[in-house]
Amino acid sequence: MDTLVMDGDYLLDECGAVQNIYSIDEACQRVRLILSVKKGSYVYDRELGVDFSSLDSGQNRDKEAELLCREALVNQTEIEIGAVKVTDADKCKNLSLTVIYKGISKVVEVKID
Repeated sequence: MDTLVMDGDYLLDECGAVQNIYSIDEACQRVRLILSVKKGSYVYDRELGVDFSSLDSGQNRDKEAELLCREALVNQTEIEIGAVKVTDADKCKNLSLTVIYKGISKVVEVKID
């Protein structure tokens, strides 16, 4: 169980209580959070996150992104990663990856710079 976070803030239900999430949604939120943090930027854990700055536009970009994601998520032993795809957007790149948690899969999207 975890608390639902959106845009850096807790989400409340209609009664004003903090919303909780479970199972695949909790795993996806954890993945999204880890992959959204630039490695070295979090003062309390310099190993948290990933640095996507080395990604280029080459043919192996998706494979490189997959390796970076696997490295960033190495401590998340109950989470598996499926397909990873990087696409170009206006002024950034979008990362799409399949998260597999206890046999359930869901696609997570993260904006990367």
